[in-house]
Amino acid sequence: MKRCLINFLGIFIIAGCLFPLSADEGWELAKDSEGIKVYTRDVEGGSFEEYRAVTIINAPMEVIGEVLKDVPAEPEWMYRCEQARFVKKFDDSNFIFYNIWDFPFPADTRDAVLEARTVLDYKNGKCISKFWSVEDPSMPINKKYVRMTIKGKWDFKRISPEMTLFIYENNINPGGTLPAFIVNIFGLRIPFDTVKGMREMVKKEKYIKAAKEKYGIEFGEN
Repeated sequence: MKRCLINFLGIFIIAGCLFPLSADEGWELAKDSEGIKVYTRDVEGGSFEEYRAVTIINAPMEVIGEVLKDVPAEPEWMYRCEQARFVKKFDDSNFIFYNIWDFPFPADTRDAVLEARTVLDYKNGKCISKFWSVEDPSMPINKKYVRMTIKGKWDFKRISPEMTLFIYENNINPGGTLPAFIVNIFGLRIPFDTVKGMREMVKKEKYIKAAKEKYGIEFGEN
């Protein structure tokens, strides 16, 4: 009963206080489905919209952190991600990585080299992972793919021990010759399907087990 009350209050606070901030920051609600809200916002001086997806994930934030560290598993949950691998690891939370996306027609297959810097402040219930495109001499442009430029972040906050507010933002320049209006039409799928995928990944035992062993959390126990 106590846990249910905490979860209810958490949802009430998030819904009443955090979601409206999107409008205050210039975000406009473009999709609201399956407990996921996707917002868009024009980028000053650019042709492509940026996106923010917001949802509540029924898992401890420590489990989410374990999923985000597992770059090679990104094709299991990120929209149209075909391949993901580390290029250079500084530590478990800070690294350079490489992704390939098999986007639907009329887009060609695209890739990107990205750096991620992550602060996991589980003590205070606030975590953020920012990522952005970089150039790396070991990953020159491959003529088979169109190189994209990306920046964004994963921002997640503890609502309760087993409930997390999860926010995903991205700003993508797809490169190539795709018209902006086409990119903006299918662009909603990227944040929506990716966040939906994360909700499934946190159910996997290997991430739950890793979070339990590292941080001593109690989750999924009767």
